[in-house]
Amino acid sequence: MMNYENITLKQYTNIHSVLENKELDDLQKNIEILKIISGKDYGKEDIKVFLDEVKKLKFLNEKIPTKSVQRSYIINGRKYRLQTDIKNLTVNQYMDYSNYLNMGKSKTEIIPKLISIILIPQSAEYYNDGTYSVGDVIKDIEDINVIDANSIAFFLSNQLRVYNVHFLYCLILKMWWKKVMKKITTQEYQTIKTHCKNLASLIILQMQYN
Repeated sequence: MMNYENITLKQYTNIHSVLENKELDDLQKNIEILKIISGKDYGKEDIKVFLDEVKKLKFLNEKIPTKSVQRSYIINGRKYRLQTDIKNLTVNQYMDYSNYLNMGKSKTEIIPKLISIILIPQSAEYYNDGTYSVGDVIKDIEDINVIDANSIAFFLSNQLRVYNVHFLYCLILKMWWKKVMKKITTQEYQTIKTHCKNLASLIILQMQYN
């Protein structure tokens, strides 16, 4: 049965690339997509069989669903744990996350890399601790079901936004304390406070519409 439950993240990434390819017409796109999903070349099939299979691709017009994330995942026989406590991210994790976002590639292409920030081999002590290859983890993540991948990516994005709001309000409180201690001027305090509140409001607004 063709649905998101039977599609891996790598397959979906390849499907997305086909759909974005302006050099292919609809017929060519459908042939390529069916080949990605089934491994079969439908270009050599009877047209009726082909059209029946194309009808099954309707699910691609729907959004990828999400579900509750798990604390651990087994991918290609290897166990991974999900770091759900985002506020305990290391500097390296946050830097890599920012670098991946700024790679200039489509969101679909960088999802395996983003997920690798918080999906860590069970045997590792912490992210990129030198006992494993991040590149190998990314390759494993490409084989995860696309619904699981989308759920983890959605979880990471939302948790980081919540954390950023918390961080900004903590910064406001810190500035307030410095003001009390007369280490910054009232004007400096008001400027920083306004900027932080505006940024926090923007992040909250993004959370509501994403």
